[in-house]
Amino acid sequence: TSHLLAGDALEAALAWSETHSLSRVDYRFLVASQTYGIRQELMAVQDELERSKAELAQVKRNNRRTRNIGAAIFTVMLAVLGVTAAFANNEGKKFTKAQNQLEASEQQLEANEQRLEANEQQLEANEQQLEANEQQLEASKQQLEVSSERLQQTEREKLAAEESRDLAEQEKIAAKTELESTEFELSSSQTKLSESLEEIGRLNDDRRNLNKEIREQQSAFEKRDNALSFFASERFIPFGNGNWNANYEHAEEALTAYQQALESYQNAEEALDLRFSALNAIAWLHANLGQYGKALESYQQALDILYDVQQSDSEISDSEIWQVLGPRFPGIRDDFFHSSAPEVQAYILNDIAMIFWFLEEPQKAQDSHQRAIDIAQESLSPHISINLLDDIISFYVKQGVYEKGLEYSQDVLEIYDSSDDFNDVYAAQIRSEIGFYHWKLGAYNEARSSYQEAVSIIQDLGAEDQADYGASNRFYIPRLHNNEGELAYYEYELFVYGELGDKATEAEVQLDIGRHYSTRENHEQALAAFEQVLELSREVENRDLEASTLREISFSHWELEQYQQAFAAFEQVLELSREVENRDLEASTLRSIGFFHWELGEYGQALTFEEQALELYITLGAKSEQGLTLNNIGTTYRDQGDYSQAINAYQEALAIYNDLSYIEGQVRVLTNMSRAFAQQGEVTQAIKYLEQASNVFKAISSVDSSLRVRFTNALNDISNAAGDVIYQEQCQATAATLGVSVSELCPEEN
Repeated sequence: TSHLLAGDALEAALAWSETHSLSRVDYRFLVASQTYGIRQELMAVQDELERSKAELAQVKRNNRRTRNIGAAIFTVMLAVLGVTAAFANNEGKKFTKAQNQLEASEQQLEANEQRLEANEQQLEANEQQLEANEQQLEASKQQLEVSSERLQQTEREKLAAEESRDLAEQEKIAAKTELESTEFELSSSQTKLSESLEEIGRLNDDRRNLNKEIREQQSAFEKRDNALSFFASERFIPFGNGNWNANYEHAEEALTAYQQALESYQNAEEALDLRFSALNAIAWLHANLGQYGKALESYQQALDILYDVQQSDSEISDSEIWQVLGPRFPGIRDDFFHSSAPEVQAYILNDIAMIFWFLEEPQKAQDSHQRAIDIAQESLSPHISINLLDDIISFYVKQGVYEKGLEYSQDVLEIYDSSDDFNDVYAAQIRSEIGFYHWKLGAYNEARSSYQEAVSIIQDLGAEDQADYGASNRFYIPRLHNNEGELAYYEYELFVYGELGDKATEAEVQLDIGRHYSTRENHEQALAAFEQVLELSREVENRDLEASTLREISFSHWELEQYQQAFAAFEQVLELSREVENRDLEASTLRSIGFFHWELGEYGQALTFEEQALELYITLGAKSEQGLTLNNIGTTYRDQGDYSQAINAYQEALAIYNDLSYIEGQVRVLTNMSRAFAQQGEVTQAIKYLEQASNVFKAISSVDSSLRVRFTNALNDISNAAGDVIYQEQCQATAATLGVSVSELCPEEN
């Protein structure tokens, strides 16, 4: 309020505003100043009235004491009141005038505000028009730039046209000059034309001859490619290691194709590599067909070409060598075959030696083998030498010629010991193999010594190498662990560990011997071997081995239909597993006992053991084992006729297998569910789950015969429930989904 106007200053400002235009803020300031002044005057009048009222009351109180004085005072007060009333009347007029001025000011303020708003609207319209004008100006500028660019382009085109015209004029002059020169030369060229025509005739003759030669070469290559397509097929992967196979379906066709290709190559002067390739393939096919004389003849011709290559600058390409040798030696890296004539010669001599063995000419066979080895040791890498020796050793061992196996194994050992390219494990394995040959030949001290050297090498390995190898004292020799030689090698190990007094490892070997007999269904001999293992395991106090052996004994008794002995052995396993707190072994044993009871049709007892196994597997958190056990429980309920309980167990198993993405488990359960529904006559549901099983089965890369039998069993149940028509339809649909023939899936009953 200290900044508001009052008195003369306010009067002067009001007089000045009547002739000037003020802003809204200025008008409000003047109105506020007037209002404040009027309020101040009213407050003064009110104060005066209050004082007068107070004085009048005092007079009335004193009136009783002094009437005269009171009258006089009353007279005086009347006079005062008259003056006060006159003053109030005068001030009221001033207030009315001020109020009228205030209303006029407010009206003036409102009018000014309206004028101000109109001015603002006009200003906004002007700004919009200005913006539109600016946009129009910008568009005009852009149009001007485009027009300017076009004008410049036109100028450039005009300039280019003028330059082209000048250039064309220059070219015209040059062409005229050249034409004059050409006309001058034409007369002399015409003279030479007849000579050129004669030369063209001679060239055409040469071209025809060349095309004929090219067609002959193309024909030769086509025949060779046709032959190679047979030879490189998967049907022509040989067994190797001296096992010639004469049962190739298209061997005769391939042989004919290669012979035709060879005839075409004979006409080419420089086709050593092609002729060699064809001869090698022809020889190999003859050998596979049992035509050993023709095979030797073709191999000899191939060797002659190699000799020519060694005596000249000719070469046989890497690709040709690999096309012939690669499919025949799939276990050897291709970098062993980079074009080395001695290398190829060694492999051919090795093949020739095998043919001589088939022809029952052992001396010639040994000579060829020796020539191959000499070449390998003289010219080739240690890897190639070992590969050749490995083939030769395998061949002699299969013939039962252990002296040669020993001789060449010692050559391999010498290479291992003299080279840094091989892991010590290889040297240990070959020493073990050498010990085997000594044992077969009756040299028992040498056998024991060789094996001890092998074991010492493994024991001296670092921790990492031992972990990779398995830290085992035993060795796996592929050529000795086949159906015929495996048992002999186990007997050799028994001899060695018996000599060394290593009963723990001797027990492991006996266990393998028992399993060897068991897989060949010779259960009596298997049982005898397992009994020896049991005795040794108890002697060395190996409780895990004892438990494993008791399980094997139980299975052997079962296969021999000695059921009481089987259950008795399992009871011992249970007792042992609980004693050593091996919960996994306990659970698997309970499930196996349940399975045996199921096979005997004792479903109640089967369920008792299976449910105990399930509880243990749940405690162990073994999901996969839970799924298998639930599947077994479902099958037991199904065979008991309790289909509702069976379906519930199967669904629980399926949920587990789905979570584990275990496809084979899913197929097993789905086919069992199909059988459960079929056996209770619900054919639609049976077909539904069979189709689900078929679709899941497609994700398996190879056809598992045991799983395929499950489909066959499910289809048989559908046949019993729905009849032959639906059975045949489902056989065809399921076979198509599985990718097998109907006859394989649904064999006809005899």
